[in-house]
Amino acid sequence: MRKFLLLLSALAMTSTAHAASTFPSEINVRDVAMKKVGQGTLSYLLVDPYDAALWTVDGSANVNQTHAVEIQYHMGFSSED
Repeated sequence: MRKFLLLLSALAMTSTAHAASTFPSEINVRDVAMKKVGQGTLSYLLVDPYDAALWTVDGSANVNQTHAVEIQYHMGFSSED
C-alpha cells in the first residue's frame, strides 16, 4: 500500500498543469484548405500526454476524403527515447 501511495504521489508531482491547446479553425496542407472537425485531450491516470485535432476538407468526419491529424505533446522527447 505504501508503494502505491508513493507512486501516486510521484505521478501527481510529475503531471503538469496546462491549458487546453488551441488549434486553429482552419489550416492549409499542401495548398488545400482544411476545416477542423474536432479536438480532444488524451488523459491517462493523472497525466495528459497530448492534445489532438482532426481536419478535413469540408469539416465533416468522413474517412473517405483528405484529412489531417495534429498532435501537440505535453511531454518532452529526445532522439535517444
